[in-house]
Amino acid sequence: QRACRLLLQSEMSVSDICFEVGYANLSNFNRHFRVEMQQTPSEYRRAAALV
Repeated sequence: QRACRLLLQSEMSVSDICFEVGYANLSNFNRHFRVEMQQTPSEYRRAAALV
């Protein structure tokens, strides 16, 4: 949830958000985010920008 909020409300890079929410590895963050949200963090941010 925190990662989603940061993706929508900040200009931080996905890698900065990854470390901010406690992941040590961008690949693990992307994988877990995709399992939870059915899309990558970048796709999530891009889709929200279209709304």
